[in-house]
Amino acid sequence: MKPLTYEQFSKNISDIEKVIKLNQHLCDMEKQFGLELKYPTLVDNVISLLSYILDDTDDIIGRWIFEKETDESLRKIKTCEDLWEYLNLNKFND
Repeated sequence: MKPLTYEQFSKNISDIEKVIKLNQHLCDMEKQFGLELKYPTLVDNVISLLSYILDDTDDIIGRWIFEKETDESLRKIKTCEDLWEYLNLNKFND
């Protein structure tokens, strides 16, 4: 099995952020036009897979994606690269 590279990780995190923004825009359109727009994003699946590969048992990835603005413990992780380093450094510090 090949290890996950930072470039692969970063692309997936960026894609997740884009899909979340798109979904928010669709939700805004739903309200504005009285529509119901639903489509599968698979965001949770990708986060789960990345968490599995990186042994993220504390759901740091998911929490960083969805709760970084409200979770004090994640405020020091500002960028995707910070997240990558945090996950990889903690693996070796255990």
